[in-house]
Amino acid sequence: MTMLMWRLRSRSLGLLFGTMTALGVVMLTTRLPSWVGSWPATGIIVQIAGVYLALVVAAAGAWAGGAESRYSTAEQLAATAVSPWRRSTLELSALAIASAGSYLAVSAVAVARTVGKAGPGLAIGAGYWLSGLLAMLLCLALGWLLGRVLRGPVAVLVAVIAAFGTLQGPETAPFALVDGDPQWTSDVRVLVLKIALVSALLGVAIIMPASSGPGRRTHAIRATAAVAAAAIVGGCIVVGAPQVFREPVKPLCIEDRLTVCVWPEQRVHLSMVQEVVARADRLPPEISFAQTNLWELGLRTRQVWEGDSVHFEHFIDGDWVATELGGGDGAAQVPAPFRLIDASPWSVASEIASRASWEGDECAAGAESSIRLRAWVEATLAGGGSPAYVMGGDPTMVELRQQGMAMTDPSIPEPDRAAWASEMAAHARLSCD
Repeated sequence: MTMLMWRLRSRSLGLLFGTMTALGVVMLTTRLPSWVGSWPATGIIVQIAGVYLALVVAAAGAWAGGAESRYSTAEQLAATAVSPWRRSTLELSALAIASAGSYLAVSAVAVARTVGKAGPGLAIGAGYWLSGLLAMLLCLALGWLLGRVLRGPVAVLVAVIAAFGTLQGPETAPFALVDGDPQWTSDVRVLVLKIALVSALLGVAIIMPASSGPGRRTHAIRATAAVAAAAIVGGCIVVGAPQVFREPVKPLCIEDRLTVCVWPEQRVHLSMVQEVVARADRLPPEISFAQTNLWELGLRTRQVWEGDSVHFEHFIDGDWVATELGGGDGAAQVPAPFRLIDASPWSVASEIASRASWEGDECAAGAESSIRLRAWVEATLAGGGSPAYVMGGDPTMVELRQQGMAMTDPSIPEPDRAAWASEMAAHARLSCD
């Protein structure tokens, strides 16, 4: 313990802790603040910071793991009373404590910003937080092992590349997660399995001798450890992403001209949703809605990817029923789904606007008027301004949408805006007569 405390007070570990903490806080403060107040989103945002910091940990582990070979001290250390595995345990423990300490410091900053506004979902966020910690420990062990095999800056570079590839993994099963949507929760079984795999990799790292170690026995141990490490890292990659769908719960709903429901974990954003729904009451009477119930994705509808194909499942009579691309007989029995992306009113407004209708809105002759009007409805519901996404596609359609959104300019009196919308609806209707 005395040796560990002495190592923890070293200048190099202090620099590592301070640098990682500063980088993590910068990553938090430069992100959109939409995660504040939601435990799942907070857990994801901290985990994302942890994944980037894990690359720094991999580099530090590779540099420390190659110290004996780099300074050719294997023979001198072999003459000491401290066994090789104890030296490795000491160094790895010190690096792990410094790395985990910086991760905890970054987590504390995130929690301090969220705790006063958050609703339920703490357990979900904690699962994501644990994934970030496991990513750091995984990269520490991986970097250390590569530092034992390679030398100098080459080991550091290879460790960072290997850590990045391991954390990304296959598209369907990344070690790191980026989606904190409340329809997901942590898969406890996968987390437990990854804890075991990371612990095993740390154990392999402890017994891996330095590359400068002499003797046939050393080479045998190194070969065995390398094979075991490769198998464990492969297991971490293919074991799957630690996320599963949640079962539906009682949502939080805004009921007005439209009914819009969100997950309870989105409580902090409910006032924003209420403002969007309230603006629907001020739309001209010519505009109606084909569907007045919208529920956040996962509450009654979920999107399931299987390889490159996707299908939707609807929650009907207590069971999930699969349909093609959101259609099918069961789709009409459930509310329309939407995603609350980055807590943006545009994510709600665009879904509502896509379900707005008026006479002639599906007629080709009045298409230009309908495109302008639908863009106007979307921007009006969102509160005006520019959309929170990049408009792409056909240049003519983009120009028509921009024309419609321009009519929500606050400098235009509200009666004039409403009169313009009624004129567009009338033009679409007359064009189809």
